[in-house]
Amino acid sequence: MRSVASLRLLHEKLVVSESMWKDVGWYHQRRSG
Repeated sequence: MRSVASLRLLHEKLVVSESMWKDVGWYHQRRSG
């Protein structure tokens, strides 16, 4: 069960980082026009 919990935590981190990078890319697109 411990491995499942760690996998879930890793998945959440990946999802958060992915959404964060999408926000960063969108922000740079706005700045560059």
